[in-house]
Amino acid sequence: MGPRIRCSIATRVPRVEGGADPGGREADHDRGPAHPEHSLALLGEGTPADGVEGVVRAVGEELPHPSTLITPWNWPLNQIMCKVAPALATGCTVVLKPSELAPFSAHLFAEVLDAAGLPAGSSTWCTATVQGRAARSRGTPGSMVAAGLAEGAALVTGGLGRPDGLTRGHYVRPTVLAEVTPGMTIARDEVFGPVLVVLAHTDLDDAVRIASDTDYGLAAYVSGRDLDLDLARRLAGRLAAGQVSINGAYDLAAPFGGYRRSGNGRECGEPAFHEFLETKAVMGYGSGRAA
Repeated sequence: MGPRIRCSIATRVPRVEGGADPGGREADHDRGPAHPEHSLALLGEGTPADGVEGVVRAVGEELPHPSTLITPWNWPLNQIMCKVAPALATGCTVVLKPSELAPFSAHLFAEVLDAAGLPAGSSTWCTATVQGRAARSRGTPGSMVAAGLAEGAALVTGGLGRPDGLTRGHYVRPTVLAEVTPGMTIARDEVFGPVLVVLAHTDLDDAVRIASDTDYGLAAYVSGRDLDLDLARRLAGRLAAGQVSINGAYDLAAPFGGYRRSGNGRECGEPAFHEFLETKAVMGYGSGRAA
């Protein structure tokens, strides 16, 4: 038996605008291949609204479908699991394209699924080699630090070049930049490296404005010593981000996804299953009712 989904059954007056009848009922039904049949069967259970011929509405989720999943290079196994697990759980077959820059986690995960007895054909892993250098971001961490300094940021620690003692490899000095303003490149683009930028604010309203003034909105954080939790929760509610952590709190079952250019949809938690199903509303007259 798969996860359960709640279906609402409401009666309402036909051809007249209005909300659901207060006598509407709800029922749980299994999500899975039989679910559309459940929804259709529910249409015979409606009752008239206020003595007037009523309409029954059943809302369910359709059969799963094949899914193509493309994952990035950063945090590769987590990115794969967040997509593959709900897809397989809802009954989708999966074609996964992991990053060619970090393919080994995907290969190991495929071996785990095979050892666990996943049916043949349920999943396909595609790896590809990209010719030339892919533009993974607007620049390297080093070039982003250089841009910040050129635009007027103050170097607190770190800086350009590799850390002391390292003469080769893709390493960056842990860097802190202060006197950063919201319009600077270093403040607006994500730096995939150990680089922290510090922006000053005048009050909490100004802090919320600065934090939400971005093209992205994947995650935000509210932190502080002896933090007033009521205040922290109010601030979290005002931030334009898909997930907000207060003093480092983390929950693997919480929905994860962003606003604006940080993407559509959600991974993890119950919303992840809905990303791989199609919602269908079925409407008709109840038993003994003519159209």
